[in-house]
Amino acid sequence: MYLSWVPAFGFLYYTPAFTDEAKLKMLRAICDHARFLSRYKTTRNHLLRESIGLAYVGFYFPEFKEASQWQQIALTRLDQALVKQVNRDGSHIEMATGYQWLVVDEYQLVYDLLQATNHSLPRENLGPWLENMYRLLVYLIRPDYSFPQLNDGFTGPNHLLLDKLTKAGETFKRDDFVYAGTEGRQGACPLETSVAFNDAGLY
Repeated sequence: MYLSWVPAFGFLYYTPAFTDEAKLKMLRAICDHARFLSRYKTTRNHLLRESIGLAYVGFYFPEFKEASQWQQIALTRLDQALVKQVNRDGSHIEMATGYQWLVVDEYQLVYDLLQATNHSLPRENLGPWLENMYRLLVYLIRPDYSFPQLNDGFTGPNHLLLDKLTKAGETFKRDDFVYAGTEGRQGACPLETSVAFNDAGLY
């Protein structure tokens, strides 16, 4: 929903070929899928993606009768998943570099959505959690600014990941994040040279 359907609806809206009939057909499909997502859920990182999709439909299509209910369900699931899936040291329970990045990206989307709509999670303050998750990635980085491929350790293009660290540094006012993201060209060199992430078993 959040990667394809909702953005596509907006991009295509004023295209002459996107007729009223086509819009209604797409809206029905979006509504059907939101109803499915509200009733059924999976686990782990898949749950995050499903919940964000449901949240996007709820927030971007307030005309649906169930929109506010979908918002509440989605944010409650994301709130609960945060505590269940993210350790206190910022590591994700799947203990893999790639999934750490995936979950950080997912919660960054949630953070941006909450900021844009002036909402918050029901119980948890997402900001400190997200900052802590980025911190693990900053201190996991190698001296050449690449990331170790731990466990199921796929990562995206390194320059894109570093750009994300830079933006996180600007968001959370963390000069050490900016330093890592800019390969030492900006920000401030981290003062900590030895860091323990006990929940993850990484040192």
